[in-house]
Amino acid sequence: AVLSYPGVTRVDVVEINPDIVPASHCFADANGRYWEDPRVRIHVEDAKTFLQLSSEPYDVIISEPTNPWIAGVAGVFSREFFETCRGHLRPDGLFTQWIQSYELEDATFFLMHETVTSVFPFYTLWNMTRTDTCLVCAPNAYAPDFPRMEARLHTPAVAADLAQINLRNLTTLLCMQSANHAGDGRFTPWFGTEHSDFFPILDYIAPCGVFT
Repeated sequence: AVLSYPGVTRVDVVEINPDIVPASHCFADANGRYWEDPRVRIHVEDAKTFLQLSSEPYDVIISEPTNPWIAGVAGVFSREFFETCRGHLRPDGLFTQWIQSYELEDATFFLMHETVTSVFPFYTLWNMTRTDTCLVCAPNAYAPDFPRMEARLHTPAVAADLAQINLRNLTTLLCMQSANHAGDGRFTPWFGTEHSDFFPILDYIAPCGVFT
């Protein structure tokens, strides 16, 4: 999806499971055959390790791990991982964190939310579907550029991509926003603690929430 936007010059795809890349070939109609695009570099690696060993800055980092109740995944929801991501962002860069709303207790969701926003206090929260949310975060205040957003939505490749989910105009997109602290910054202690490599509470409460 990122490759359909004008101006994108390089995309690093970091995937820990070596089977995912060849499996994605089965979805070529949806993913635009990204592996053939010369702008793409595919890295079969843990995202945490990849960023710790890299010195490259990014305009955007998109974190889309699988469910946190799966063994080992909570490591890319930790405060330390988000701090590493923040260290790789350019001054006006954005970090996006996808959070699955399904199979999570409210307390687990708020723990994840609190951990992200403790590192990125400037954010907007989006509810793309009934079961998925996304935090668009930044280390500094940011504001929407509506004319630019409108122009992006009318880019043919972008419009065709978003039409698959019936997103055809800016109004529909903005209706997905459920919280906005991009300008003022807001850290709310919803859970009262954060998930850390040194206090890995998400490893425990996320599996408990699934069975609950």
